[in-house]
Amino acid sequence: MLRALIDEVAEHVLSHMNASPGSCFDLYMNPLDDYRSLAGYPSDAFTHRGLYGIRLSKDGRSAIAYIGKTENDNRLRQHILGENKNGAELVNPGSSKNQEIRRAIANNFQIQLCLFKDPDLDKPTLACLEIACILKARSQFIEAFPTFEHWNKRVG
Repeated sequence: MLRALIDEVAEHVLSHMNASPGSCFDLYMNPLDDYRSLAGYPSDAFTHRGLYGIRLSKDGRSAIAYIGKTENDNRLRQHILGENKNGAELVNPGSSKNQEIRRAIANNFQIQLCLFKDPDLDKPTLACLEIACILKARSQFIEAFPTFEHWNKRVG
């Protein structure tokens, strides 16, 4: 019973990320800083509290390649700007989500940052929901893009 409830909530979150107006933002290489960072994210992205997804689209197909959680902690700074939470340069930038996003853009994928906010989610609930969404998003991603690997590797 609990598993079915968690799956239902995860499906709701993913549906919100995939279809709700104002929850997804097109990311693109920023020409204003010689294409070092991404642009297109909302001004409150770094203070977002909740779940976020990175959605890839190509050839009429679309799926979320990565799900993460953030608690108003600059977590998205790493993915969008390629910097640590404190603004310092990443030690190993080749293995970051920022680099995966860049590779996807280079392979003609459209990229969107999708946000899900719920101020009532406490830390343990947010963590549980993140895992449920990762598992559901991974199966949807594999169905849409069977020759590509999902970006959440530590769950499942």
